[in-house]
Amino acid sequence: MRRSTWRSFCRLALEALGGKIGVEETPALPTVFCIDLPLAAAGEPAN
Repeated sequence: MRRSTWRSFCRLALEALGGKIGVEETPALPTVFCIDLPLAAAGEPAN
């Protein structure tokens, strides 16, 4: 799977769960992906 396709899939999946993804690209360093997902409160079912 191409990188752009993989990133698009991840972004759509995370947004569907109420999260988000960020990418930090720096020349000569590895790419860093930051993922934020909301946590369900105690006693609440996760969607």
